[in-house]
Amino acid sequence: MAWLLVTSSVVTYAAAGLLTGAGTSSAGAALGVALLAYAILGLSGLTVSVPPRLEPVLSPMIGALTGLAAGVTGVFVLPAAPYLQALGLGKEELVHALGLSFTASTLALAAGLARHGAFHIAVAGSSLLYTVPAVIGMQIGQ
Repeated sequence: MAWLLVTSSVVTYAAAGLLTGAGTSSAGAALGVALLAYAILGLSGLTVSVPPRLEPVLSPMIGALTGLAAGVTGVFVLPAAPYLQALGLGKEELVHALGLSFTASTLALAAGLARHGAFHIAVAGSSLLYTVPAVIGMQIGQ
């Protein structure tokens, strides 16, 4: 998990400028195709597993690909989420791993966007305000 987090954070930070540049519409289309493929895989019932011996090699690669996708589209889900599912983690472990991955990527993207002048603290404050209803809904749901 450590190498996944480190590589996804470093690459997200480095690639964050791509999110503000031209060509993001084609990246968005590619993301749409990837999400569609992920949905079809999930609906098919087919399960993919990663043998533990491959984790040291795959984790940094998946982290780098996730960071690149996050830097271009702002979405941290692919390919991290399917990879973490393929590790065969228990329900609690999977939720914890996804939470760590999304938090690390979010912070890296914010720092990367700030470096490119595309992150404004006033906007961040209002975004933070919008998390209040989400947290309330989460509490009600639990």
